[in-house]
Amino acid sequence: MLAVVPATLVAVLVASAGGMYIRMVAARGGVTASTWPLELPETLWVLWGAALFTAAMAYHRRRRSACAVCGEG
Repeated sequence: MLAVVPATLVAVLVASAGGMYIRMVAARGGVTASTWPLELPETLWVLWGAALFTAAMAYHRRRRSACAVCGEG
């Protein structure tokens, strides 16, 4: 859990920051040809947060101990 909890927290923070940034870009009228190098990478933070969360859950599932009830790991 030492790796899963921080990774999950960072995934939630990164995804929410990406969502906020997408709303800010949309409120300003979208990405233009002159601003895309500065604005477009931040819009992908939502995907980065989702990928980090998926990786953290896969790590947790792979490293968890066997279930006390069913015996599966």
